[in-house]
Amino acid sequence: MKKTVFLLTLLFFGVILFSGITFSNSAEIAMQKGNEARVRGDIQTAAKWYCQAGHERFTKAQRNLGF
Repeated sequence: MKKTVFLLTLLFFGVILFSGITFSNSAEIAMQKGNEARVRGDIQTAAKWYCQAGHERFTKAQRNLGF
């Protein structure tokens, strides 16, 4: 019983850690796409990507949006 609880706990925290890495990576990708759009002069698309990254608590994107 203790072994089962331990394995389930380990699995749970592993999923949480893996999810955190995924969110961080997708926010960085959104930030990069926003920067590329801004360089092209497409401010509307840049704002869309910055918003997406900002929703994931990416502070650089929030700063670019003026929050």
